[in-house]
Parts: sequence; C-alpha cells; structure tokens
Amino acid sequence: MAILDVKRIQLIHKVTKSDYANYSYVFFSESLNYYKQVDIFLPFNYAIGKDYPLVIMNDGQDAKSLMLKECMYRLQIQNLTKPFVVAAIHASERDKEYGVSSIVDYAKRGGKAAAYSQFICSELIPFLQSYISISNDTNQYSIIGMSLGGLSAFDIAWHNNDFFGTVGVFSGSFWWRNKALDNGYFPNHRILQNLIANDRAKPNIKFWFEVGTKDETSDRNKSGIIDAIEDTLDVIQLLRFKGYQLDQDIKYVEVKDGKHDLPTWAAVLPAFFYFAYPLK
Repeated sequence: MAILDVKRIQLIHKVTKSDYANYSYVFFSESLNYYKQVDIFLPFNYAIGKDYPLVIMNDGQDAKSLMLKECMYRLQIQNLTKPFVVAAIHASERDKEYGVSSIVDYAKRGGKAAAYSQFICSELIPFLQSYISISNDTNQYSIIGMSLGGLSAFDIAWHNNDFFGTVGVFSGSFWWRNKALDNGYFPNHRILQNLIANDRAKPNIKFWFEVGTKDETSDRNKSGIIDAIEDTLDVIQLLRFKGYQLDQDIKYVEVKDGKHDLPTWAAVLPAFFYFAYPLK
C-alpha cells in the first residue's frame, strides 16, 4: 500500500508512517494559521489509480479507540461496503474549530469554525485529490463527527454540498445555542435548527444520525425525552419540512442504552459506512 508519490509530498509536508494509520502527515493550514495533523487510512488492498470514495473524519485522534481501521477492513473483506479512504483530522482547538460557521454560541465557542471549514474544503480535499487515489465525484465524499465534531460535520456539509454527498452525526451537539439556559433560553435559541429553518436552500445531501438512549440525563423542558434525542429529532423534523425523506435521504439510529462515549460510537460506526457506501 502506498500513497501516490510520497517523496513528492515530503518535499512540501511532513509525512510519516503511523503506528495505527497507514500514513500521518502534518502541514501548515493558511486558513487556520497553524499546523494540522491528518491520519490517512487506506482501504484493504488499496491500489493506485482506483477512484475510492472519501470520508473526512473529525476528532481523528480517536480513530484507534473507534477501531476505525478494523471496521473498514472487516466491511470490505466481507463485501459489505465499497472500499473507501478515510482522512481523520486531529482536533487542535476543539471548542473553537467545531461549531456553526456563521455564528458563535453564547459562550463564544466556535470562533474558528469558518476557518476550519475552509481548511477542509480549500486545503485538505485538494491535497488529497492530488496525492491519493480518490474519486473526483464529490458526491462520493462524506464527513462524520461525534458530539461537537458531529455538529461541525453537519454544518460543513450543509454549507458545502458541492464537496459532500453524505454526513454522519454521532450524538451531535444540536443543543448549540446563543442563549444560556439560565439567561432566558427558549428552543428557538438553538443555532443549527434556526439555520435549517431559515435557509431557503435544500442541499443535495444524505443525512445519518445516531443518538444513544443514555447519551445524557438532561431534559430541559421536562418532556420525558433527553435533550440529545429531542434536539436530533427536531433537526430531522426540520429536514423533513424541507422535503427530505426518511429512510431515503435521512437515517436515524437510536441505540438502546447507548452512551455519549467512544465504545457506543465504535459499535455503530459500521452502520454509517453501510449507509454511505453500500455495495450495489
């Protein structure tokens, strides 16, 4: 297995073998104005010249805990999915890089979300297209994330549907709001839900959502449904109002006893890949 022209890459970027990923590289992002580490996971029996789908993954530092490589290989060896490439981006300043690019939350988090989105679309993806065997059909690209990384993945895909055909959100932080709970909060203070409701656009994207029934215990409105589930279902309802169809454009997975943790997300990760890249 080899990335295309590794020697040429090394003239520009630091590229090393990883103890888990196939390759790891670090390069300076002009959008963010600091270095970013990205781990590259190649499909089983990777071959130069093939057009592989691409997965961009937030919180790439957690790839090993998610058993990402084992998941990829098992699905591909068993012919359950198409082979695909994963670019797992390590978080640098998580509460600044992840969020909604158009507005910070009430605690001023997410201030670098727009720059992070630009890094992915204007720097990372062109780099990968130049040096790795991936498809030029960006409808075959997906972006995934967990918790705040899931909120980020949704926002990036929504605003850049010319770069992504599918988004996967695991326990997404759809509570993201511009008012604190103790400062006059109402449901319409949730930032992403407002963005979807007020945006006239209907991006050509497929959506995959996961939430665990034990994701949290918070229940802001005393509805008997935890906020993680309610916030996600509200996002789905807004998407349906726009004309997206359940089980066609939208897949919702509710994990009984699932928690807001890496073991839960690792267990359900294969289901996302099967949704995004099924063998037809």
